[in-house]
Amino acid sequence: MACIPLKKVCPDHSCWKVRVRAVRFYKKFTNEQPPKLSRFEFIMLDEENVAMEAVVPTKWIDEQRAKLIEAGVYTIQYFEVCNARAVYRVVDHPYMARFTKHTKINQVVAVPTNFPLYACSIVPFQVLRERVGNRDQMSDAIGMFTKCSRIAKKSTRNGIQSLVNVHITDGRDNDVLALWGSHAERFDAQALMEMSKDTPVVLLFVGVTSSTFDGRLTLQCSTTAAWYVNPSLQETAMLQQSLYHKNMGNTYRVIPKIKELVPNEQWSYLACTKCKRSTRPNGDTYKCYDAECISTDAIPRYKIAFLATDLEVPSDGEEKTIEIICFGAVAEEMVGLPANSLVSLSSNVQGYVPEQIRRLYGAKFDFQFSVPRGAVRRGRTSFRVDSFTRVLSP
Repeated sequence: MACIPLKKVCPDHSCWKVRVRAVRFYKKFTNEQPPKLSRFEFIMLDEENVAMEAVVPTKWIDEQRAKLIEAGVYTIQYFEVCNARAVYRVVDHPYMARFTKHTKINQVVAVPTNFPLYACSIVPFQVLRERVGNRDQMSDAIGMFTKCSRIAKKSTRNGIQSLVNVHITDGRDNDVLALWGSHAERFDAQALMEMSKDTPVVLLFVGVTSSTFDGRLTLQCSTTAAWYVNPSLQETAMLQQSLYHKNMGNTYRVIPKIKELVPNEQWSYLACTKCKRSTRPNGDTYKCYDAECISTDAIPRYKIAFLATDLEVPSDGEEKTIEIICFGAVAEEMVGLPANSLVSLSSNVQGYVPEQIRRLYGAKFDFQFSVPRGAVRRGRTSFRVDSFTRVLSP
């Protein structure tokens, strides 16, 4: 029996055979000890990029769930077809599949290279705004990651829950996504912030609803929501090109004076000895945030963020400031000591600024600037110092 496109699947019979990628797994467990899987749903995605929800009834979960691996491609045959949910549909298909004892699942080994990876129907921010209060279906949104709140505990009607607010932009508007409960606890904000220092981070969120808070659009991630980092989609490339690469390659020459450090910014970090990216403790060693880097060693490295001002206050009396960032060897040349030496000499007091850095306040420099990779993430104009010459006072 030949495979049928999902767009043709309807309640006429239960002998349909489809070839699909199984994505967006949703699992719910009981409160028993040990917990037992009581609900299992996922999305079937075919080669024509049509998606359909699939549900495995509780009594068949043990038998059918074990045959599926998320993102795997399968031929699936003999399943019931019923009407899709009346409210909060996760995909735009009029019907949904319900597995039975007789449903056959066979993995496809030779998967076509162009088989879609993501079950999503991305809509612009404006459409998300128009869907505020809409209970018919959920939406899918994409945007460049700019910042994230710390995890917080909030009192809700379901008790105390964790909350993380994720900020994304499409270049015109900025939206906030609220991640609650297990979503908030699984969201690796630190890793994404570290990644965004070196490469633009685009996030795809599927299964969100629209609401407003203080007049601002806020997206709520449902229990079945999922997210993807830098998904292989045309929309990802478009965002990266329009919001990121247009800023790269620009260089500037400016002669300002150093005012002070940017408040609440660390002047050094533990850098991977191989690739110079940030690291995190991993037992007695360190783990690089670059997933492909295998180095386990780290050393202090400069990353000094200064506020710089015009040499003279403008006639209107309004002082103009810019943010400049000095890394590695450039910062070491400015300070006059290696970062590891300064860290060992410094106090452990939070916010302590060594004298070797503070004595740069008021100094004048001829800077060669470029736009750093973290400029979009930081949400404010900042420049990286590529080279400099100290300007001596007459």
